[in-house]
Amino acid sequence: MPFIDGPITEHGAVIDVMIGVSPARKQVLLRNSLPVPSPVPVRATIDTGAYVSGFTPRVFSELGIDPVGRAKLITPSTPITEPHECDQFDISFFLVAEGRQNFLSRLRVVSTDSWHPSEGFETLIGQDILRLCFFQYRGLDKKFTLAF
Repeated sequence: MPFIDGPITEHGAVIDVMIGVSPARKQVLLRNSLPVPSPVPVRATIDTGAYVSGFTPRVFSELGIDPVGRAKLITPSTPITEPHECDQFDISFFLVAEGRQNFLSRLRVVSTDSWHPSEGFETLIGQDILRLCFFQYRGLDKKFTLAF
């Protein structure tokens, strides 16, 4: 079972991931003899309180994919009667561990642009991905483990 052991930084548990086109899109591109975009590398922070994972719009632009829908999200700063709407995208998600890209799942994620460049990450990993993994946050040791 591949795993990641890492330090808890000032930005939490930060990992490297790769985002690719969905398996269905890949098949359409191949069937039509079109190039399949290479997966896009992104640094991500793990957020156990987020229901859905969010990615910078840059990822979807580099993959040449369009939204497949809209999601209404409630955040700590949005009133329950006024959810924030985000574009949704179908993707393939890979975790980078032990020197390899490890395919984890086909997912529907949202686009969000809420990170400052100094933070060093552009993706928030939420419960939609964490439910496919074992995640241990050892705050007193300032370490985490993610196994999948």
